[in-house]
Amino acid sequence: MSCPVIELAQQLIRRPSLSPDDAGMPGVND
Repeated sequence: MSCPVIELAQQLIRRPSLSPDDAGMPGVND
């Protein structure tokens, strides 16, 4: 009985292929 928005946020946060740097500044390590 969770809010769909919260579930979606949790899925995005748990994505192993997505790091905070990738989400904030793509290509910052280039």
